[in-house]
Amino acid sequence: MRREFWRMVAVALMCSVGAAGCAGDVDDPSDVGTIEDSGGDAGGDVAPDAEDPDAEEPDAEDPDAEEPDAEDPDAEEPDAEEPDADDPPSGDGTSCEQAIDVTEGGVLDAQTTVGGPENQDADGEGCPSGRVSGPELIYVVNPAEATSYRVRVEPNEVSFDPMIYVRSGCETSVCLAGTVFSGPGDAETLDFEAPGGEPSYIIVDGELLSEGSFRLEVTIAE
Repeated sequence: MRREFWRMVAVALMCSVGAAGCAGDVDDPSDVGTIEDSGGDAGGDVAPDAEDPDAEEPDAEDPDAEEPDAEDPDAEEPDAEEPDADDPPSGDGTSCEQAIDVTEGGVLDAQTTVGGPENQDADGEGCPSGRVSGPELIYVVNPAEATSYRVRVEPNEVSFDPMIYVRSGCETSVCLAGTVFSGPGDAETLDFEAPGGEPSYIIVDGELLSEGSFRLEVTIAE
């Protein structure tokens, strides 16, 4: 009993010298495990987060996204190239439907009746007296108002004897005007007035079955 008393006195003296040392020697069960933290901080670095199932994935290809514009069938195409003013008129002159348009006048070289059709004859009312004709080439004028024209045919061969006559269509035998005065190899000239709004067909034919190449000049009278 005394021994126990003196031990307690010794402990009390030691505590009076250093309270911290005394407190540390007391066994307190409540102090055990106080360092542990419920959040797992005692273990050091926190483990990386697991993959979040709600995280947004990169956008997949949107099926409703607008695709690049396909070629627009209604888009205006580039303007077609306009024909050169010096280009020859369209039509091959083999019929009234294919007549060569010279409404605005002009000069056409290297024209020829060789190999052309023989559907027209200058034997109707108002026509020149070329009863036996060769192949022909047909031109047309169709002015908006009455216009006076001069037509000149200059043959390139001395054997070609041209004649000129004008009709309102290929189905009629009546001529609005005509000439056949010159001989083989000589130029023929015809003046006539074309009515407005109606086509007039200029027919270059050959007298006595003649045919050949020529130069055509059509001018509008002032």
